[in-house]
Amino acid sequence: MTLGGKKIVKLPCGYVENGTSIDEVEVRAMTGVEEDLFSDRNLPMVNRLRGMVVNCIERIGDVKDKAKIEQMAGKFSAEDQAVLLVALRQISVGNSYALESECPSCGVPIKLDVDLTTITVKKASKEKSPLEVQLPSGRKAKVRIMTLDDAMKTSELRLQGEGRLTAAVWVRLAELDGKQPTLEDVKGLLFADRVFLRNVFDELEGGIEETLKVTCPQCKRQFMEPFDMATPEFFSPSAL
Repeated sequence: MTLGGKKIVKLPCGYVENGTSIDEVEVRAMTGVEEDLFSDRNLPMVNRLRGMVVNCIERIGDVKDKAKIEQMAGKFSAEDQAVLLVALRQISVGNSYALESECPSCGVPIKLDVDLTTITVKKASKEKSPLEVQLPSGRKAKVRIMTLDDAMKTSELRLQGEGRLTAAVWVRLAELDGKQPTLEDVKGLLFADRVFLRNVFDELEGGIEETLKVTCPQCKRQFMEPFDMATPEFFSPSAL
């Protein structure tokens, strides 16, 4: 594969305005500007990822104005960003991604070579967002897709000491029992309700399968290995 150049990407959700979704995005390969941005440990990871993605977007649909692109990209879902990150990795570094793992049964080290062209992308649900659901406890909630603007909010909440899972639920929860929920309302939800909501989010948002099925070459046990794109190693294992 020839590195560099551009790639057209179809997003799971895309930018939605007035009921119309724009899901085609063209991105260019990363340069030293994006490498410096991604390696800046003074910035929260969510800021680095968003900045890198926005920098590399050439157009969203027919829109090429950078200020408009930045505004539109803020409404992309977190899963849209994941798909764009994989595309950037492919045209900037290559399709092959080396991972190291360890069998949880026998402890043998395992080297994996992931072909990024085989990564599964699940289209977002056709259910309208916000979606009304009934929780296991019987309470009613309206949930929506988390955008990149929301991801920035979760980062700010984490810096303020809030729990990661609570923040991720809160930004997606449009209503709880007919009212806009507070962080304390989310903390007070039953564990079963929170697990249910996370499953709904996964179905609603679509995106990339972020676990890999691995078979141990020694004991033959199968297990799931997390596939994390928000790491320096994903983009440039030798430099960052």
